[in-house]
Amino acid sequence: MSSRLPIPEIIECTQEKIKKLKIEEQLVKRKKHFAAIKIQKLIRGWLTRIHLKKLNKKSVIIQKNWRGFRGRQKAAALVERRYKDLVEKYYFKMAVRIQALWRGFQARKGFDYYKKKAWLNAVADTNEETRKKLDQFRLDEEERKRKEIAAEYEPWIHYMANKVHHFLRTRVRPGIYSDPNSVEYSEIEKFIASYKYRGFMKDLNKERLLAAVRDLLARKPVLQGDGDACAGRIATKRDLATLRAQYTISNPCLDSSRK
Repeated sequence: MSSRLPIPEIIECTQEKIKKLKIEEQLVKRKKHFAAIKIQKLIRGWLTRIHLKKLNKKSVIIQKNWRGFRGRQKAAALVERRYKDLVEKYYFKMAVRIQALWRGFQARKGFDYYKKKAWLNAVADTNEETRKKLDQFRLDEEERKRKEIAAEYEPWIHYMANKVHHFLRTRVRPGIYSDPNSVEYSEIEKFIASYKYRGFMKDLNKERLLAAVRDLLARKPVLQGDGDACAGRIATKRDLATLRAQYTISNPCLDSSRK
């Protein structure tokens, strides 16, 4: 007669079998879940690629139609603009031709050869006269400028000529501007020798003394005598010596600024 397992052991064994079955069931569910995810991924990828291909194809069709439409518009505008340019050029050419014909007709109708020739000769004479006047005006302006420059530099030339009077040739030694191969005065020495230094300085000091006296008398009061009107003004010797030293300067070109 066979022995039977006790009830607690039967329950424990049954529980272990149930646990194993549950674990196996969970493993099977997990495998099925992963398989479903993989299938869904593949299906969704395939559907997405098909959808993107359709979208790409449709976008290409839209772009092609739009670019064709814009190209036809631009081509039509270009053709219209070229047509207007051609028409405008044609009208301009015809207008020029009409004007040329009309002007030629008018010129032939009222043309007088001798009158035209006389007019051209008159224009040429007027131009020649105007040119001569302009040349003469240019020469006059150059002469005027030359005279102005000469008048401006003439005091300085006289001043320098009197300043370098001691550079002249003497009996003992030649001057700075002398020609060593000649005993005659050079051109510069002749110009310097034409000025008399002593006479020049005498006249210069006289003019400056007179200017000093006039300056002094302008500042002195009028002297009145006992009932006799004083006809002029006088200056003391000290005032004259002071003013002579004041007005005796070496540059004669400064006289105008002193007066």
